[in-house]
Amino acid sequence: ADPGTVSLPSTVKIPAGRNYASFGITTSPVAQAAPVVVTATASGVTLSNTLGADPLLGQLWSASANSSAGVPVAVTVILNGPAPAGGARIALSSSNPLLAAAPPSVTVPAGAYGTTFAVSTQPVGTQAQVTITATYAGAAQQWNLALLPAIGQVGLGNTPVRAGQGNGVSVLLATPAPPGGATVHFASSNPGVVAVPATLVIPQGSTYGAVQFTPAAGSTGKSIQLAIWYGGDVQMLSFGIQ
Repeated sequence: ADPGTVSLPSTVKIPAGRNYASFGITTSPVAQAAPVVVTATASGVTLSNTLGADPLLGQLWSASANSSAGVPVAVTVILNGPAPAGGARIALSSSNPLLAAAPPSVTVPAGAYGTTFAVSTQPVGTQAQVTITATYAGAAQQWNLALLPAIGQVGLGNTPVRAGQGNGVSVLLATPAPPGGATVHFASSNPGVVAVPATLVIPQGSTYGAVQFTPAAGSTGKSIQLAIWYGGDVQMLSFGIQ
C-alpha cells in the first residue's frame, strides 16, 4: 500500500486454531480519489485487495443556481464522510467578491457530514457568473452562481394602447420574490395622461405582478415612457396612445 495515503502494520499474526486476523488501516487526507492496493503474503501465497480513498470534501450544493436583487443564497458544504475530531475547517473564496461574497471559511462540526453558509450578493444590471470555491486538505470543489438583472421582463396588457380604455403593465421577475416580497417602483413620463401606481409588491415566492392604468380621454397621439425599477435594475416601457 502507498504509505503516503494509508498506514497499516507490516505484519499481522493469525492465532493458532484460527483462519483469520483483523488489523486496522489509517488513511491520510487525499486531494482526489485514489485506489490503494493492500497486499498480504504468507507461505508463498500473495493476495491483494483494493481500497478506495476519497477526499473528505464532497461537493458544494444549493437549491438555487440563480440570484437577483442582492438576495443572499444558502450554499451547503457536503462531505464524503464525518468530519474529524475538532471539525473540518473548509476554506472558501469567490471569483468576484464584489458581486458575490462568501465567508473566508466555514467549519463542519466533528461527526457531521456538512454545514450551510450564506453567499451575499449585489444587484447587477447585466447577467454575471461568480464561482465559489471550497478547499480542504488539498481537495477543491466549485459551485457556479448566476447573478441576474432583477426584472426579467415587462410588458403591456393590451396593444395598441387606446385613449380612455383600461390597460395594464405586467412585471416578471428574474427570480422569485424574497421574504417580505419584492417592491417594484413605477414612474410615468406624463402622469396627467397615464397615471400608474407608485409601487407594486410581488408576494414572496412569486415572480409575477401587474398594475392597471387608463390613458386620459382625448390623449390620442401622445407618447409615454414608463420607468420600472427594482433591485438595482431599471426597465423602460415606451408606447404611443391611439
